Amino acid sequence: MAEMPKELVDLVNSVPLCYLATASRSGIPDVAPLATAVATDACTIVMAVTAQGKSAANIRENPKAALVVHSTPPSSTQASLASISQVMGAQIKGKAAILTSGDTHEQARRRTADYLGPEARDTFDATIVLQVEEVFSLVPASRHQPPTH
Repeated sequence: MAEMPKELVDLVNSVPLCYLATASRSGIPDVAPLATAVATDACTIVMAVTAQGKSAANIRENPKAALVVHSTPPSSTQASLASISQVMGAQIKGKAAILTSGDTHEQARRRTADYLGPEARDTFDATIVLQVEEVFSLVPASRHQPPTH
């Protein structure tokens, strides 16, 4: 298991949107935007999802997942290699599980309702828990944290 640095934990907990990549048992990929990711500690990210959605279905078949998180990028008119290299971000890989009950699931539903409004509590009826195994920087030419096995 790997740990996210404090700056990355803070980033996950502050950005309005992350992207979760999953794949079916046969390897068909899917990427979903999520507005509900929360790093509960340096090794765990919790996300509210719909139980019948593609992300949950894929995780039931294949628990490997990756989350991409980044700070606000420059606008397309201001983009350059220098400005893009100022974007903080990471790809976080790990093993995911689906919860539909329990304390962690209820906490995720409460946080989601607080963030997205009370109707979101019932919309997002499942919770993905991602245990961090690897962290890769999105900044060009930077080194990634070595995998831990």
